[in-house]
Amino acid sequence: MNNENLLTSTKRGRVILIIGGLFVVAIIVLLILMGLGVIKIGDDKPGLPSDDERITTEVDPVSGETIRKVKQETENKDGKLLMIGIYQLKKMGLMADQYSKLVNTLAQYVSKNCPNAKQISYKKDSYKYTNTKRTTMYFMFVTNEGESFDVNMDTKGSIKDIDIVITKHEDK
Repeated sequence: MNNENLLTSTKRGRVILIIGGLFVVAIIVLLILMGLGVIKIGDDKPGLPSDDERITTEVDPVSGETIRKVKQETENKDGKLLMIGIYQLKKMGLMADQYSKLVNTLAQYVSKNCPNAKQISYKKDSYKYTNTKRTTMYFMFVTNEGESFDVNMDTKGSIKDIDIVITKHEDK
């Protein structure tokens, strides 16, 4: 009795094994990529545009933030002011209560002094501490109309309170 395997003993059998192995590896790689979300199959509903067709991205020139917009939808349907990049101030040390007060103060100031502004952007790299105790800070923001403003903040050493003064930026 001959114990040789027909697939491994002939050239044709070895080719079939190699092709079959490559096919199995390709299926495994495809399943892994689908699991990671890199490849999507059958995600879109018939008759609807894909995400790529509905969503555009642009980089805000002031803050450097990437903004995703849905085509054919009006921005600010609810009339709220868009604040781009302002959230970065949380990462720079503002506590939740201070950040909340800052956002409210910015919204009130802009609605009163720039009623046509629909968006403000934190000016990238403008944030700095203005004293050695790190209790006073400064940053700039720019409206979609191109007006620049200085914001001076003073926590007076508190983790809750903050005094905020906003002035129109004057080029010196």
